[in-house]
Amino acid sequence: MVAGSCTGRENTLKRPLSKLYDLVFLVRTLSDSEIPVSRRTVLIPTALLLLAAAFLLTSASTLMQRPDQWLHWFSAPHGMLLNLGDATLFPRYLHIVLASLAAGGLTMAWRADRSLRHPETDVDEALWRRRRGLAWFFHTSLAQIAAGLLFLFTQPASIRALFLGGSFLHTAALILAAACLIPALF
Repeated sequence: MVAGSCTGRENTLKRPLSKLYDLVFLVRTLSDSEIPVSRRTVLIPTALLLLAAAFLLTSASTLMQRPDQWLHWFSAPHGMLLNLGDATLFPRYLHIVLASLAAGGLTMAWRADRSLRHPETDVDEALWRRRRGLAWFFHTSLAQIAAGLLFLFTQPASIRALFLGGSFLHTAALILAAACLIPALF
């Protein structure tokens, strides 16, 4: 293989990701231009592509844990192999997407708080953005708790048992995560 060349499978992933980058760049520049296209027209396909990319990565991560499923790859070498039969795929995906949204809300609140240090900042606007970011963080974190419990209870019994008292380390990590979440939310 020549350095820098791509196999068909790599090209299949590079094209949509390249278009995604183009759309994100377009959303950023629309606010600075006089193009009569609404940001929503570009933002919706961008968000859908990001959600699709997250789903593909989640499916790939579940496949990494199941080498017995890799044999299916040879029966469809030019297609996409999604691990749709894995019971943890959708709860894992939901948990990851909600975590990303919660982190986005926290980032929004943090940036609004930092902007209050600058004298030219509109204080009311910054306070509103901070409240909105914290509300976004709070509500998506609550939803993530439900998704996390769903994810936990779709795990195979042997793994689920580790977190529910079968292993001191695993159970302690789960309790510590829950204990840290309570002060973060309230």
